[in-house]
Parts: sequence; C-alpha cells; structure tokens
Amino acid sequence: QYLEIGDAAAWNRDMAKEVYGQKGYNVRITGDLDFTNTDGTPMAVNTGAIVNRLVAQASTDSNGAVKYPAICGITLTGATESFVSAAFGKVENLNLADISITTDTKEKPNAGVFGTVSADVENLDIQNVTLVQYKTQYNGIIGSIDGKISDVTMDGVTVISNDDKSKGAG
Repeated sequence: QYLEIGDAAAWNRDMAKEVYGQKGYNVRITGDLDFTNTDGTPMAVNTGAIVNRLVAQASTDSNGAVKYPAICGITLTGATESFVSAAFGKVENLNLADISITTDTKEKPNAGVFGTVSADVENLDIQNVTLVQYKTQYNGIIGSIDGKISDVTMDGVTVISNDDKSKGAG
C-alpha cells in the first residue's frame, strides 16, 4: 500500500511532520514535484521526511518512451535536514533536477537530497544538483547508504564540503 503524491503541493501537505512525514510510509510519486512558484521563485519545501519506499510511477510519452516524474526546483539555504531524512526501503525510478541545498548544521550528521538510505537505490537520473555542506559528517546526493546503487546517471552535479572530515555515499 502506498501514499500517492502527485505534485509539490501534495508533498508539502502530506509529508508535513505532523501529517504523514514521519510515519515511514511507502510513497509513490505519480507526477512531477516542481517546487518552483509560477513566478519562478522557489516555494517552501517540507524537508526531513521519513519513508519506507520512495518510488515513482512510470508513464509513457507520445513516442512510447517510459518517463518517470521529476523532483525538481528545490532551493534550500541554511537547511537543517535533507529533503528525505531517511528511506528504509528501496528508492527507485526518480528524476532529480535543478536542486540546490546548502546546509549549516551539525544537528543532522547525514546531509544531501537523501540523508540515509537503508536499502538499494535504482534507476535515478540526476541533473543540475548543487550541494554545499558545512559541518556535516556524511554528505552527497545520499549522505549514507546501506545498500547498492545501480543505474544512476548524473550531469551537472556539484558537491562542496567545507569540512575536511566529511565523507559521502554518492
């Protein structure tokens, strides 16, 4: 059974900590989660979600090509937690694009789009992601992982750590 989320407004509503954001549900992304307002400015983003599985539902374009929804337009400055703090099940079939996260905290030792993933990560397309991380122990797209990473493509990814003791999963 999955909690289905089809847009950024649904993510912000349903993944709020006081709603479902801390319950460890299986989450299926059914449409693009574009966290950009219509005027081009970044919208607020509920961060720190704890999920079991996070997967995207495939669709087919007019040419028959398989397409997965995007999680895009995230801009976080002075973030104290990752977009998804923890995923305990598989993370798969996601497009991550146009994301910029700057952290400045020691409160959460794992920083990135995903703080910790305790399972396999498969079929990710990552485009134009910038992570600038200070005072974090593990950082990257995924701060820490206990599983395999496969079928990942990346273009335009920058990870900067201003702490010489930081490590990262990828």
